[in-house]
Amino acid sequence: MIPEMTSLEQFFWDHAGYSHDPKKESRWQGRIKCAKELAAAWTEFLNEDACVTWEIDPDITSHDWEDSSKPERPTLIATLYCGKEIVGSLGGIDIPGSGDPYAKVIEAELWQEFSAWRDKMIVRGEN
Repeated sequence: MIPEMTSLEQFFWDHAGYSHDPKKESRWQGRIKCAKELAAAWTEFLNEDACVTWEIDPDITSHDWEDSSKPERPTLIATLYCGKEIVGSLGGIDIPGSGDPYAKVIEAELWQEFSAWRDKMIVRGEN
């Protein structure tokens, strides 16, 4: 475990992608920053009236990008709800199910995106 990280931050370090601005930070610093931001988003998500549902994506399968000689796999759609309102979604997700560690990354990223949008609307005075 990286000493300056919590176990939740370490989870996102292990399972999520990352980005960095090479003018301002190293890859290592960018990866740590992204892991910490996703951990914060995940914690916020858990404390909100929010959930993510997972369903099979009827429009995309693995054959949309893989050789059709391989067995076809269904892909998933993750839908983010805040209360009863749909506030985000992502489809074509190629993981075996919502128990896959990457599902938690997707849920945190969906919340992170929604939360940034919501904060921007609050600053503008829109609801």
